Amino acid sequence: MTQTQTFIISLLAVLLPVVIPAAVNLIFVAQKTKLEKAKLYTEQHKELIADLIKTAQQAYKDWNGQEKYQWVVMKAAQKLHLPESELKTLIESTLADLKNSFKDNWDKLGSDNNPKP
Repeated sequence: MTQTQTFIISLLAVLLPVVIPAAVNLIFVAQKTKLEKAKLYTEQHKELIADLIKTAQQAYKDWNGQEKYQWVVMKAAQKLHLPESELKTLIESTLADLKNSFKDNWDKLGSDNNPKP
């Protein structure tokens, strides 16, 4: 082996244990940052989506669920400018959260059979 080859092999033996973990760490940090940004963005817009869902549920009582859903998608698309798949995922996630938080009162919210106080 030549001196150059020996030098390259020695250099690789020293650098690989340092470079590989550093590269993996950079990848994980980048993914974590991306996920944190996505979560923050989602949380910022969940309140808007929740308000639209509540409005559709209360104001359009005679519409079926699909009509209300399409109205929410249309209104949210006008304000958020997200790709349709992301928008629908956000809406469905928010809707599931709302249904869980309201439980039994959810169906009453969209009907005319609401008990009057």
